[in-house]
Amino acid sequence: MVPDISQLRELAVQSLRRMYRPEQGIYAFRLRRADGRDVLEGESVRYTGMALLGLLNEPEDTLAEALHEQPYEDVADGLVARLPNITNLGDVAVIWWVCRAAGLDDQADAARARLMQLDPLANEHPTVERAWVLSACAAGDEADCDLGPLVVNNLLAAQNANCGVYAHQDPAAKVSRIRRHVACFADLVYPTMALADWGATVGDTKALNAARLTADYMAANGPWTTSHQPANRSCSTDWKPTDTSMCPKTSTNATVPSLSTFSRPIRCCSSRSSASVPCAFGTSHRARPSHSPTPSLMAAYSSLRS
Repeated sequence: MVPDISQLRELAVQSLRRMYRPEQGIYAFRLRRADGRDVLEGESVRYTGMALLGLLNEPEDTLAEALHEQPYEDVADGLVARLPNITNLGDVAVIWWVCRAAGLDDQADAARARLMQLDPLANEHPTVERAWVLSACAAGDEADCDLGPLVVNNLLAAQNANCGVYAHQDPAAKVSRIRRHVACFADLVYPTMALADWGATVGDTKALNAARLTADYMAANGPWTTSHQPANRSCSTDWKPTDTSMCPKTSTNATVPSLSTFSRPIRCCSSRSSASVPCAFGTSHRARPSHSPTPSLMAAYSSLRS
């Protein structure tokens, strides 16, 4: 029997508590059971940030349980304090995303400064990490309209314009062809959510259309494994034929919400408007399943709403 959402949320909060390291103020990388007891392995800045995103709108009692009674802002501050020693763009992007979404302005400024030091537009950064940068740009009360449009163009350079599949990395990245070419589920879902959220936030039709294209493809070609190489070569991640008739007709079979289903207010920098634009994806950020529980997976369950 498939558990209902309330059961998943209860599991998520309980598991998040078990995976938290209160002495370090950070979540473990993974939880395993060995000899009848919990064994925490490593620690993860990225998973801690993802957990904080999942917990952002939870009531105080849920936060207290998941974070061992430590204040949410204190945990976020702990991540910000680690910024000078973090060299991974994705980790910094997730911290910036948390700070912007939680309205922690000073911390967000520090995270953005570190992000810019890592050159978020450089082609060596994976598609997923650049998608997190765009999600951060769309978060909070005012979108970052200086960086956001540049990241949109950066992401779309890695997208197959025929059917929406993304390369794992920018086609110009100096990595092996296989590593650049073979995408995974995260390479599709995170850019889709980021572009949809950005498009709905600032009224960017190009971003919304790109998100729709990939959503249609995923709806028609699932279920997904960890890594994915499209069977139809016209939808590969590094070959873009002009004959679009070779691409699968995903739009006729896809079962995804219409772009008219949801709407969000446009908000960009200091200019705010009461106008609305369509968004088919909302703001739920869900992690893919794993053989061992991770905080990002548990946070995904926690963010589910009945």
